[in-house]
Amino acid sequence: SFIPKPVTPFQWAGMDRIDNLVRKQDRIAGQVRRGIRFKHHECETSFYEGVFSRGDRSLADVLETAWRNGARLDGWSEHFNLQAWTAAFESLGIDPGRFAYGEWDPADALPWGVIDSRINRKWLELDWRRAHKEDNTLAVCGPTDCHGCAPFARDCVKGVVSETTGRPLDRSLSVPGEESAPGHSAATYRYRMRFSKSDKAIFLGHLDTVRTMFRALRRAGVVLDYSQGFNPKPKVAFGPALPLGTASEAEYMDVDCMERLDTEAVGTAVNGALPRGFRLIAVREITRSVPPLSASISAARYRAETGADADTIQARVDALKNRGSVRIRRVRTGRETVLDLHRELLGIEPGDDGGLCFTLAVNRDAASLRPEELLNELFREPELPVRLIREELLVDAGGKTVNPILAASVAEHAK
Repeated sequence: SFIPKPVTPFQWAGMDRIDNLVRKQDRIAGQVRRGIRFKHHECETSFYEGVFSRGDRSLADVLETAWRNGARLDGWSEHFNLQAWTAAFESLGIDPGRFAYGEWDPADALPWGVIDSRINRKWLELDWRRAHKEDNTLAVCGPTDCHGCAPFARDCVKGVVSETTGRPLDRSLSVPGEESAPGHSAATYRYRMRFSKSDKAIFLGHLDTVRTMFRALRRAGVVLDYSQGFNPKPKVAFGPALPLGTASEAEYMDVDCMERLDTEAVGTAVNGALPRGFRLIAVREITRSVPPLSASISAARYRAETGADADTIQARVDALKNRGSVRIRRVRTGRETVLDLHRELLGIEPGDDGGLCFTLAVNRDAASLRPEELLNELFREPELPVRLIREELLVDAGGKTVNPILAASVAEHAK
């Protein structure tokens, strides 16, 4: 079902009515031959997606009210709670239809107009009117054919945008893919960075963490090197993903840059661009001889704060050590994985104030034991609160087990 989205030529268009969408879906389903699966979204969920796509700040209260009414995981149809959303809008006296169905004039103020998306609004309006006339699209963008859609368009770096829109190019912004285009001979520099993750940031998954670091580096003025090809990506490699809900004092990433960095200055700049809960701790330039993180990290050390007394922790640790073979089984998509707990557990001992310190192997080519699987074997009580912190990632270097930054020093010294 068509859903209008901000910063597109169709942001002014209202979506189709639910009754009409149902009629269309039923007509398609009735004409599909046997053996062909007709996939589609539920019309009610599409409606509320349209509402929040074009909504304003008044929907913040609706969102919280629906959550308090029991709305959870609404992206999955089996969890979608229509009654919770209907009651939330009714209790606040807000008509959701005006956001989803409203046909807006390009002259109207838009809720997302407070954000500069760097897409030219006049260009969007031109495309919107051209769609109504069923006109052909414009010629493909290029150095001589620029339609003024935005100052960051990859083929408009010659300054054509400033001539067609009156908006000067921001020369401080890197253009993805331009730095590492075929034949580009500029030198690149590699840095290993360590950062921490705490507070509410622990509820961000790995992919969101990656995006957060990319944005912070860009805002700090770090010019990243990009891969080649149709869809260039920054040359940045991260260590093993952190379990969701786990804090960390030692996350690492290797970053390829087009310019040599002042490590102290870039640390200050990146921290100024990071959201609360993230902090860049160390930046070190490394050579190409240093093995990548994905091929070198062999273990991870954790600290669990349980709130239990020291005697209880000691007794649980002793009991686990004295147990015979402990097999951890996982089943995913019909496939079973079996791990030997004692082989994956490299060390465990009671910590301070009822805490627990342990080290787990990181298997680069196979499954690794998860911290929660170990804790489940130690503490059978599901109600026992445990705060988990990853203290360090470890690398085998020069016969010693050290962190990835020290390992880089060992590798460079050996060469």
